[in-house]
Formats: sequence, structure tokens, C-alpha cells
Amino acid sequence: MLSQWMNKLFGPPRSIEPEAAVTQTLTEVLSNECPRCRRPLGGHLYQMYAMTTATPELQEQLHNFFHKAKHYDWEALSHFQDFDPLKNSAQVYALQCPDQNIRMLFVRDPSELFDGDSLESWEPLQQEVAQTWQTFLAKDKWVAFT
Repeated sequence: MLSQWMNKLFGPPRSIEPEAAVTQTLTEVLSNECPRCRRPLGGHLYQMYAMTTATPELQEQLHNFFHKAKHYDWEALSHFQDFDPLKNSAQVYALQCPDQNIRMLFVRDPSELFDGDSLESWEPLQQEVAQTWQTFLAKDKWVAFT
């Protein structure tokens, strides 16, 4: 009964590819504007680099996650790949402008149904730091905003 009512109200459920869902979420989180160049996201690339669950009982792990990110410990940070859909998560993304400049995005992904993802912080990277990160970023994992 509930599903029939929801279908009438919202239309039939539609499936969306995970990559498209992430692109749509990041577009919304960033208000379709690059925080560095202030231009629309079309022509920009992104990739998720690391994620970890963010709960009070895992506070030490979360602190370690942010410490690795803030100190550009790319290799150690790359090992953070844990996710639980029933728990909040913290994510680090690489965002690349069309001019090849890269910045690091910190995104909060809440598990609560009515609470959306949010950009917690972003950091422009000096060219040397960005070049080092490029060696860890997978060339085939970049996703284009359209």
C-alpha cells in the first residue's frame, strides 16, 4: 500500500549508477561551483581517495584519518577505505580544475535519512604537494562533472 502511494506521489523508483549518484551529490554539496576557481564544475574532475566511518566509538581512528590527510601522508591515507551504510563517514576527495590544479575536499556523509552530505572543509594544495598526490591518485579513477 505504501509503495503504491509513493509511486503515485513520486513516480516509480529509478535506478541510478553509483558514480552518477556521487557526481550528483558532490555537485549539490559544492553548489555546482569549484571552491578554488569559482567556476561551474563542468570540465572539472574528481575522485574519492579515502573514507572512514565516523562514530564516537571510532574517534581515535577518525582523528588518525584527518591527521594523515592534513599531513599529506598519501600512502597511509589510501588505506582508509572502510564504509558502513548505517554509520556516518568522512571522505577525502581530490578535485582537479581544468588548469590541472588539485585541491583536497573533506566531505561528511551522514547515515541519517534526512541529513545530506556536506563539505566540511577544502584545502588548495601547493604544486609540489599536488604532484606528489598525483603519483598516488589512480589515473583511471577520475570522474568528470558534466
